[in-house]
Amino acid sequence: MCRYEADATATVIGATGEHPFQADTSWTLEGSSLTAQVWRTGKVARVDDYQDVSGAIGDAARDSGVHAGVGAPIVVDGKLWGVVSRRRR
Repeated sequence: MCRYEADATATVIGATGEHPFQADTSWTLEGSSLTAQVWRTGKVARVDDYQDVSGAIGDAARDSGVHAGVGAPIVVDGKLWGVVSRRRR
């Protein structure tokens, strides 16, 4: 689960498992990652293959063996706050 920040980054708030997306890490939202798609659209998103996903999140996902994922926006008081996602290796 990530919280979106005013500086176009996402901060990981909670995570399980061994991967680079651990709590208190921050990631830039450039590129076509799942987290960036939800941030840009405010809608549910899906990545079927991380092979072609650009940006720091895409690079880290590929390097750690992530192949696909889904994410849903977290909305608080009518505003996009963050994303909850599940990635598949």
